[in-house]
Amino acid sequence: MKLRQINEVSLTASDIGIGDVVKVGETANLTIDKIPEELQKAFEKMREIVSRQANNPDNAKLLKQHQVPMSQLLFTHLFVFAKVIAETFPNLGCNDTSRQSFYAKNPTAKLSELFDKHLFQCAEYAIIAQLYLQSINVDSEYVGGEYIGNKNWEFGDQHSFVIIHEKGMDFVFDPANNNSGNTPNISVVEMTPEQKVKIQAKLLAGKRKAAFFETRDIITNRKTFYGYGDGCNVLEDMIFEKQQYRSNISGNDLSRD
Repeated sequence: MKLRQINEVSLTASDIGIGDVVKVGETANLTIDKIPEELQKAFEKMREIVSRQANNPDNAKLLKQHQVPMSQLLFTHLFVFAKVIAETFPNLGCNDTSRQSFYAKNPTAKLSELFDKHLFQCAEYAIIAQLYLQSINVDSEYVGGEYIGNKNWEFGDQHSFVIIHEKGMDFVFDPANNNSGNTPNISVVEMTPEQKVKIQAKLLAGKRKAAFFETRDIITNRKTFYGYGDGCNVLEDMIFEKQQYRSNISGNDLSRD
């Protein structure tokens, strides 16, 4: 597993494999003991559906209508993932404190246990999304970070999601929060290359290694901020809003190691 611990709260992980342990809270850890058989079958179903729908003209029309800068194949994978998970495992998630209680008793819990007990929240949904994307060779990474609805929030909400990289573009896939009709929650990261460099510099050498970047939902156009919080108050210099792209800025994407 490639793990990057950004601060005490936020981290990124890719190439997650069986036996790896991912931190999903201040004292909670999730062991990827195995991919449950039912989930493995769901992944197989997704790949089979995508093989039939990759050239679906409805998806092509949707992407064109909303001017989505994403390949139709990737969009279809995310669309199918959201649908299959929601329809196959409608009771997989929990909205109460039972998950926290389970982790309190099992600080290094197993993925299969959380799956069997239907105790999924954002971290577990993002983990299985990352496992699926890895299985189809998509350049992506799990992020245990924070979310703020707008730049006026004083504190961020701890939240897990997936960042996908495709053809120089970055997208946030939030599998725990589908849009209406179980369509995927996908946002494009609208940062200039210059801003991406500044974000990475702040995460590497900032007094507080925390940064939030503006995103736009590719279907609803709703703007929010995802990022790497540190559990403390959000300061103005941590927020990076969309800027007009300037042609004199280098096109190199330095947003990742």
